Amino acid sequence: MIGAAMSFDSPRMKRERKTVEAMIHIYCRGVHPEENTPCSDCRELLDHAWMRLEKCPFQEGKTPCARCPVHCYTPAMRQSKASEPETMSLSSEV
Repeated sequence: MIGAAMSFDSPRMKRERKTVEAMIHIYCRGVHPEENTPCSDCRELLDHAWMRLEKCPFQEGKTPCARCPVHCYTPAMRQSKASEPETMSLSSEV
C-alpha cells in the first residue's frame, strides 16, 4: 500500500496511534511525575510520532518499528531519549 493516502482511517493505523500515545504517557508519568502528562517535551515527541505514523509509507502493511527499514527518528532524538533513566527509556522502536 505504498503511496496510498496517509491517514489514521485504517484499523491498523488507529491502533498504532493509540499504542504510541499510551507508551508516551506511561513514559512521561514515570520520568516527569511532577508535570502534567504529557509534558511539553513528551508532547513534542508524541506530535512527531503521530506525524511519522501519518507519513508511514507502509500503512496497513507496517511492520513493528524494530524491523522497519525506514528510520523515523533522527539519531539525536533517539539518543536524547536513550539517556533518560534506564527503566523508563524509549528505544528507537517508538
